[in-house]
Amino acid sequence: LADRYFPAERCLAVAAGLAGVALWVLAGLTTPAAVFVATLVFWLLAAPLFLLGTAVCFAHLPRPEGQFGSVRLWGTVGWMVPGWLLLLARQAGPIDLSTGGASEADLFRLGAAFAFVLSLYALTLPRTPPRRQPGNVAAPLAALRLLRGWPFAVYCACALGVWTTLPFATQATPLLLAQLRVPDAWLSP
Repeated sequence: LADRYFPAERCLAVAAGLAGVALWVLAGLTTPAAVFVATLVFWLLAAPLFLLGTAVCFAHLPRPEGQFGSVRLWGTVGWMVPGWLLLLARQAGPIDLSTGGASEADLFRLGAAFAFVLSLYALTLPRTPPRRQPGNVAAPLAALRLLRGWPFAVYCACALGVWTTLPFATQATPLLLAQLRVPDAWLSP
């Protein structure tokens, strides 16, 4: 949709805002089915954020082939730093829920706040209009035809594997590490 019908930075803003709403709602859920649905909605919105950010970068960097590596590197740092800061805060002392301190649900609310900030920031990005081609109203269907080519089909299969695995890996790894008796202070938020 961002390629053909809507500016990429607007899609980025909408997807980030809706992902923030999903995280905020997730913080208050208590049943496994509701948590699963909210988490699924979050990841369905969050996964395209990476690709939209990449599209905006490639459209506006003067030399994307030489500059995008640094942008991607700092994106990874930006992804990791909040987790490490929360880990350091956890190591400073346990969170006492009985005294009204922060809860695990507050981490989802913090994530929602960051998603809302990203949504607002996306509105300040340079306009990245869709690439319209006259007479090509069924662009998404045309994109599906690309699956006939072996390289694109392999890429899509690998991307599907990554995006299917990522939510489970990021959410289940701390549970596995806890089961393996890794000290709680070393579990990443």
